[in-house]
Parts: sequence; C-alpha cells; structure tokens
Amino acid sequence: MAAVTFDVPFVLGMMRLHEAQEMHQASHLADWIEARLEQGLHWFDHADIYGNGACETLFGQALRARPALAKRLHVVTKASIANDNPSAGGQLMQGEVSRVLNRLAGELVSTPGAGDGQRESGAHCRYAQWSGSPAPRSLVRTA
Repeated sequence: MAAVTFDVPFVLGMMRLHEAQEMHQASHLADWIEARLEQGLHWFDHADIYGNGACETLFGQALRARPALAKRLHVVTKASIANDNPSAGGQLMQGEVSRVLNRLAGELVSTPGAGDGQRESGAHCRYAQWSGSPAPRSLVRTA
C-alpha cells in the first residue's frame, strides 16, 4: 500500500503536552519531536493558554537542547486568546509575542507593515525564526 500524503500541513496539537511527565525531560521531548519529523509531521500547534505557558516552555527547552530540530519544524501559536480586554492594544500584544517567543526559543525577525491587510482587520502577525535557521520558519499569529 502506498504511503498517504497530504497537500496541506497536518498540525500536531500540543495543548496537553505538559500533562505527560516523561516529556518534561528536554532530551526525551526532543527525541519525540525528531520521531514526528521523521514521520513527515513538521507542524506543531501551541497557545499561551496551553498549560498556562508550560507547553511552549517545554517545547522551547527541547529545541534549546537540540537546536538542529528547529530548522526542520514549523510552529503555529496564539497569544492573548483569553484576554478579556481587546482594547489593550499593540503594546500588550508585543509583550505577549515576546513572551511566546522566549518560551519557544524563537526570536522576532520581522513585523508586517501597514497595508498588508492585517492591521486593518485587527489581527497582527509576527514571523519568527529559531537560531541558525536561514529564513523565517514560523508564524506567530495573535488576535
């Protein structure tokens, strides 16, 4: 039987990562991530509310322990999705994005400018990359 392929990314949700005690060891989680990558699964979904940030922190620790993994994966995460004050504005979001990137061992590499269609809709995007990655690899989307 031929292998199943997908034309769109299959995203692995990391919402309950913090509940698996064995994944609290960075090397064990890095092994698990590597096994998923070898299976062709390259996208990982996070949010700041998953484990109150613990899931992103654990994932970031695994990437710090094995930096070469970061070049092979994509992360989608959300920030401030449980914020009851949507009028808090860009300063709050910049802080949220910084915290997310810190937990995930990423760094901000660009910010879209006005006229990109995002500012007018109220959604702000930040592109992030991991150390050593040749080009932006992931999208951090905040609402």
